[in-house]
Amino acid sequence: MFGRPLATAISTLAAACTAAAAAERDEFSERPFFEELPVVSMSRLPQIPTNTPGAVTVFDHEFIRATGYRDIWRILKLVPGMLVVNEYGHTPLVAYHGLSNDYPNRMQVLIDGRSVYSPLDIGGVDWNSLPITIDEIDRIEVVRGSNSAAYGSNAFMGVVNIMTRPASQDRGGMADAVYGQDGYRDGGARLGMQGRDLSVRLEARHMADQGNDFINDYRRMNIGTVRADYRLSPQADMTFSAGINEGIKGWGYGGSPNNLDGEFPVRNRTTFAQLRLHYMVSADNELTFDYYHNSETIDSGQDVNFPELGFPVLTLNLNRRAIRDNFDFQQTAAPLRGLRIAWGGELRRDFASASSFFYTTGDDQSRLLRGFANAEWQALPQVVINAGGMWEHYNDENPRLSPRAFLNWTYVPGHAFRIGYTKAYREPSLFEEHGDQRFYAGDILLEQAVRSSGSLRPERLYAKEAGFVGRFHSMPLSYDVRLFREDLSDLIDATATQPVLPALSPRVDTYVNDPWRVRVQGVEYQLKWQPWQSTDLIYGHAFVRVKSSNPDAGKIPNDVDSVPPYSYSVSWLQRYPFGVSSSVILNGVGSLSWSGFNPTPGYRSVDARIAKALRIDGVRCEIALNALNLGARRREYGYTTSYTPPMPTISRILYVSARAEF
Repeated sequence: MFGRPLATAISTLAAACTAAAAAERDEFSERPFFEELPVVSMSRLPQIPTNTPGAVTVFDHEFIRATGYRDIWRILKLVPGMLVVNEYGHTPLVAYHGLSNDYPNRMQVLIDGRSVYSPLDIGGVDWNSLPITIDEIDRIEVVRGSNSAAYGSNAFMGVVNIMTRPASQDRGGMADAVYGQDGYRDGGARLGMQGRDLSVRLEARHMADQGNDFINDYRRMNIGTVRADYRLSPQADMTFSAGINEGIKGWGYGGSPNNLDGEFPVRNRTTFAQLRLHYMVSADNELTFDYYHNSETIDSGQDVNFPELGFPVLTLNLNRRAIRDNFDFQQTAAPLRGLRIAWGGELRRDFASASSFFYTTGDDQSRLLRGFANAEWQALPQVVINAGGMWEHYNDENPRLSPRAFLNWTYVPGHAFRIGYTKAYREPSLFEEHGDQRFYAGDILLEQAVRSSGSLRPERLYAKEAGFVGRFHSMPLSYDVRLFREDLSDLIDATATQPVLPALSPRVDTYVNDPWRVRVQGVEYQLKWQPWQSTDLIYGHAFVRVKSSNPDAGKIPNDVDSVPPYSYSVSWLQRYPFGVSSSVILNGVGSLSWSGFNPTPGYRSVDARIAKALRIDGVRCEIALNALNLGARRREYGYTTSYTPPMPTISRILYVSARAEF
């Protein structure tokens, strides 16, 4: 349906670019990729890297453009210690240090301060359904380690903070297209307008592909966003943004008995609206007020067959929806010389409705009240102390405090040693706490798939870390080294139990607090080197070891086996004369057994891109050839079923992209 228009668009843009082969070199190709910019995701205060209370990986707009990636989660594979696992191509499992399940729910994900951590299922993030285009991202900051002191319960293991570009940075228009193997058919457009005090950006994108091999994981999705920035006065401004992501994706395998793991479509619709007011009281005193509304709707029904029961076709209702309303405020101030603070509060309501997921009530909700404060104190000319915490009150439970304290010592200019301690909690999700998932055929209970044990305790984490961060300006070379030990307890997991209700299925999954303690420790580091002005090299590496007090750990597959012993990435970005550029990215992961399923061997994979940028009568034009998943064919997920389906394998993809900005 979309193939011919996209192919025509690419051909037209390619012909225009080729005709202007002698045009001037694109101005963006000479911009540095890794300027040392302030980091805001650690303490909610803008801080230089040597002062942050923890390790942060930053990807800016130009780096993201240079990779040619069309999915945000691919960029996260370059973060030391971050694990991305694919069973379904449209629904990657993203977790920091692994140690997770099929809905990774121990890492906070923010878009312009708006949490996209889902109340549905058992939490986590549906990366396929985010209402954002990759083109509008200004930067991504990834906090490597717990940051509950700044962002609360869901920041248990880390934070991915995605920030979009101000509308004023995208004037004029843009059109692009993608065409390639396995049904890659993308098209997008952008329009930016600016007046005296008002800037507006409109974005639209269609994405389609066939996913991985041997599994039903196609996707067709449409995204639309708007952002408006309005200057109310010299001291005040307002930002309004809204967006939608809706589409359809395939799910399941063919050939399973009774079609219990069979193929079926899933329709998603995710929307948001956000309003932010910012007031500059003085040069060192700012106020921010923010309200947002998120909405998620999933419509799906799976057909299963039980002819022996007189039900040749039975459709299981998997429909569900959720809404979130959130209000927060923050003040940053410098009340004393050498002291800066960020403090504020947050009020949230989550509501989830799903008749087959909350069988008894049909829906569930939670209320959250938060208060936070983080301070940076320049105790000595070379010593900075960061301290703070988050106070949280969920529903009717006792309030909890997640504190943090760090000391940063700049032993020579531009180079610092840091050491610190963090305590964090993760509250159970709605489904973990109150889930009751049942499937009936008339009056016959086929299965009580999930039953909550009730009264779950929050997961606990005690983290100690030390590290070095710095930059050699003469080379230039920057480095960030983190040594860590994370002690976790009361982890929430699903365990097989006997059903209480009489059902055909002989088991039910019950969420309980694991009695075993887990220790995650290791070292990770990241290097960024620019040996020449036209060359950028980035290397990240993580060595992780997991120990459990469970006496069966290491004897049978379990969740601790989902942490690979090592992972690494190498990125080489090169800019050549005449507007030519390239990127080569190598990613390697050790063997693992995700969520206790069948083990998968370690692998190496290469992504590559070569692009030509030209200027034609004031219009910037680019055409590129992109390749994904080069190397030996691999699988990343060892599925365990009552039968043996073909194992999904990651597809090698070649595609061309073309873009024009005017």
